Amino acid sequence: MDGLYNTALSKQFSNHERLSDIHIPNNESPFPLLGNSDAINKIKRQLIYASQINIPIFISGETGTEKRTLAHYIHQNRPNADGQFIYVSSETSHLDDYKQYLDVSISNAVNGMLFLAEIDKLNDQHKDYLTYLFSNEEIYRQLTQNNVQLVVSCTQTLTNNHQFLSKILGSSAPHLELHIPPLCERQEDISVYIDHFLTLFGLSKPPKISPQARDLLCQFDWPGNVAQLQKVMMTLVSSHPYRITDKDVSSLGITNKPSVKQDLIGCLLNEDLEAFQNTHPALYKSLLYISTHYRDELSLQSVADASFTSPSHLSFLFRQYLNNSFKSILVQLRVRYAKTILDDNPMAKITDVCLQSGFGDLSHFEKMFKRHEKCTPRQYRQKQREAYKEALLD
Repeated sequence: MDGLYNTALSKQFSNHERLSDIHIPNNESPFPLLGNSDAINKIKRQLIYASQINIPIFISGETGTEKRTLAHYIHQNRPNADGQFIYVSSETSHLDDYKQYLDVSISNAVNGMLFLAEIDKLNDQHKDYLTYLFSNEEIYRQLTQNNVQLVVSCTQTLTNNHQFLSKILGSSAPHLELHIPPLCERQEDISVYIDHFLTLFGLSKPPKISPQARDLLCQFDWPGNVAQLQKVMMTLVSSHPYRITDKDVSSLGITNKPSVKQDLIGCLLNEDLEAFQNTHPALYKSLLYISTHYRDELSLQSVADASFTSPSHLSFLFRQYLNNSFKSILVQLRVRYAKTILDDNPMAKITDVCLQSGFGDLSHFEKMFKRHEKCTPRQYRQKQREAYKEALLD
């Protein structure tokens, strides 16, 4: 049975040309779903299942990932569904226009798909209307009677948008969740995309690319994901139709990941993060948030929400760029801040210092302080008191 399933899977995804021919609205160039990373193979298996059911589907992934490609594939492979693929953008500014377009879209999606794109980017008025519309069970009956497949996409996971999305997908109704990781988490797929775009954008034949140029492209973080890679490849091919070198790639700002040698904890403490502006946008946003909230109750989830990414992806970025975990950085920052309190006021109570620096538990504070400073908070305070007395005598 597994052999037959894998054969069917291989047939459905071996033809990259078929997927790349999917029309993308708004004059955006289409890109296929390529690669053989574990994440992509999981998505491919889920797509086969998704195209055979008729329950709401939720697709999450960063901007520039292949979310729309997944929706197109499901639409094109649904049995007994010959209707239109209706794309509802989140970029409609006026609420009345959005209402009108959504009503028309629902009517036009008979025997087809209604794709509500990036709904977490909607403003509050649009979200309120969408919530109101889908809180009425009549809308689900209408979609079911008209054989309309509802697909919703977001840049964040369902967990991060649970309250809002549960009202749209139906809090008790079954739905399928698909998550496509950012390109930087499936770097083995980048080279496949490079070859695809070289062929797609080349004229009579694709240009050659040097190994060094390919390495630069494969090692880059691609915060804009496949959409950004596509634009860069189009620029490279149009500018260098015969051979692409590492200098050509570097000239577009595609360089190896920056070597962050700054004192991260000191930068966070001083709220001076200019040295980290060229890291991944979500990581930079998270550092900005941590630098102003580290004394509050803080979790990886809350920082991920403030950075518009998922906790798992943010954890990956901490390891990739900073070679450290969120928890470790937070503890080091709080310990460093506790030291500044004791430096400024050697008479301070240890319990007060513990609470002021963000630790909620005294024993945990003392344990972490000793781990990082090789002495207890009281021992450190005593040293500061002695130094303070010597300074007075001088």
